Amino acid sequence: IIIIFVPIFLPLLPFFGIDPLFFGILVALNLQTSFLTPPMAMAAYYLKGVAPPHVQLMTIFKGVLPFLSMILVAMVIMYNFPGVALFLPEYFYGHGAERLRIGPDCTTDDGKGDGTGGAGCRGQSEQR
Repeated sequence: IIIIFVPIFLPLLPFFGIDPLFFGILVALNLQTSFLTPPMAMAAYYLKGVAPPHVQLMTIFKGVLPFLSMILVAMVIMYNFPGVALFLPEYFYGHGAERLRIGPDCTTDDGKGDGTGGAGCRGQSEQR
């Protein structure tokens, strides 16, 4: 699925103003859900292979739910606060958080002359 999904959406990222690094992090985190949920659920099937015979697959899937909920919460937090995911790349490599723009183009002038790009650019005025 990732071989089909990424090449389709990767060229669209600049149009929507999404940082490719941020997109890759979200795709990787989303990929973790496939390891825990059917039909793939590789981690659950590996665990079933080494578990004692009395442990049923449904018990394993019930045990996966807290971890799956943590992944979903992490995805929501990262989407709403991209600096959480882009802090280390920004710190070590000097790129990441300042390039992330979700919404309208923040480089356009809104007529105020302050270079913030208007109200649709969240967090841009604090970074400049």
